[in-house]
Amino acid sequence: MKKSKIVLFGVSLLIAGVYAETDTLNPMISEQSPGSAASGNVIIKTDTIIRVDTIVLSRDQYERIRERIEDSLETALERFEDSLEAAQERIEDSLEQLERQQDTLDASDLASKLHFYREAFTEKISKSRAQGYGGGVVFQPMLLGLSVKPVYDLARRDKNLKNCQFPDLTEGYKPVLVLGALLYGGVGQGVRVGFGGWSGDIYFASKEVANDSVMVLGVNTTFGGLLVEKAFLRKNLNFVIGGMLGGGNLTVNPKWSTGAFESFFDFKFDEEKEVKAPFAAVELHTGLTATVLPWMHVGADINGHFFLSVNGFGSFRESFMTVNPGLRLRLVLGNLG
Repeated sequence: MKKSKIVLFGVSLLIAGVYAETDTLNPMISEQSPGSAASGNVIIKTDTIIRVDTIVLSRDQYERIRERIEDSLETALERFEDSLEAAQERIEDSLEQLERQQDTLDASDLASKLHFYREAFTEKISKSRAQGYGGGVVFQPMLLGLSVKPVYDLARRDKNLKNCQFPDLTEGYKPVLVLGALLYGGVGQGVRVGFGGWSGDIYFASKEVANDSVMVLGVNTTFGGLLVEKAFLRKNLNFVIGGMLGGGNLTVNPKWSTGAFESFFDFKFDEEKEVKAPFAAVELHTGLTATVLPWMHVGADINGHFFLSVNGFGSFRESFMTVNPGLRLRLVLGNLG
């Protein structure tokens, strides 16, 4: 503070009017004397006079000037501090903006990479699909028109079953919901090789007999085999034709329910017995699927199952051959639809 006051005091003195004026007299050249003319010397005399005017200030005037100077300096200092704070805020805002831009750039870069990998994966899958390589898993719920004539013949001839009347059991077809799956791989040129199968159940109840007893026939059909398909591609559509070679079982499980009852849930079944008729089978199908995503396809096919049993249900030794049409939903996960 002492140094600043001394500086302020000096500035105030200058502002108060310390003036300096310098008068320089022109050089005077003396006349050449007779004696000096021979020697050729010139005598030059220079006189300089400095005059200083001094303004005398009262104490009050000095204090007012000093206060004005201090106020000016304080105002300048405050403005400088405000400018410094504003500059700091601008720097902080710039840093935050740079961080946001960096985050945006990182997110954009990540999104760009994900997009690149997805495009590359999609292109690879599409290329493999066009070439016929890859694979797929097919979930295939199917509505099967099952020929129940073999079961009808069994119920007519078996000594325990022929005494019961089954109103719903005929020589025709019954709709059966079967569930199954297929797994295949592409070997090129649209050819696919794999395996799969399905299974489904249907029940027939007899009329009531003595003691409110009821006979219930549970009929289970199971099929599985090797699959060969040929696919024809057109844009996002897959036209499929193929077949399966395999076999299965037609199983009949008769159950007695004894005692009075009011609903099916009151049944109390006696000991279970079953008879099976193994068969060889050929399945042919044709259908269409649409590519929803590179790895998912949805479609349907119509099919026919040809069952051939040489020994029938065993004890009767009656062979049978049936044709069983079906309508199948195909939900495919994989690059080959």
